[in-house]
Amino acid sequence: MPPPRSRAQRRRDTEHQLAHDIDVWVATASADGAPYLVPLSFDWDGEALLVATPTDSPTGRNLANTRTVRLGLGHTRDVSLIEGEVEVLEIGALSQQRGDRFAARTGFDPRALATPYRWFRISPRRIQAWREVNELPDRELMRAGRWIGDASVGRAPSPGLRGSTGRSEAESEVLLEAGQIEPGEADEDREGGPA
Repeated sequence: MPPPRSRAQRRRDTEHQLAHDIDVWVATASADGAPYLVPLSFDWDGEALLVATPTDSPTGRNLANTRTVRLGLGHTRDVSLIEGEVEVLEIGALSQQRGDRFAARTGFDPRALATPYRWFRISPRRIQAWREVNELPDRELMRAGRWIGDASVGRAPSPGLRGSTGRSEAESEVLLEAGQIEPGEADEDREGGPA
């Protein structure tokens, strides 16, 4: 297994994926919690991902109703997971230039279809990236819409480090991933408290 990448390298790799990949897995849920997963083409403008899907599709309804989404970018052995906030835009709301850019990049132009489509602009709020188990620590690259600095530069890993809750960082990561604690609670477990 190769050594783990620094957080800075993972950020560069994730930004490369966003700039060069064309498709992303889009996970949504209905109001009653029924999950739905679909691949969609996207365009990244450096701040947000733009996708389009039929207004009345399960994904279109879920995105419009919940305004939240989770995206899977890349392969399972080199994944970036993105949690984002969704802005719903009618198909005519984008500038001609922005719509043309999406069409040129993805090879798909929803403006030319008879089926009613909407644009969905997804602003990342949390991004995680890892390849192997040795990259699970420090996998969080963005929190609350802000990139996290590379804390691994210049320091050795501290697997036994315990914060104010008495949990190690690794224990907090497992609980956070399982949904048993909130991100703010995990932050309190790190040295120095919340970032």
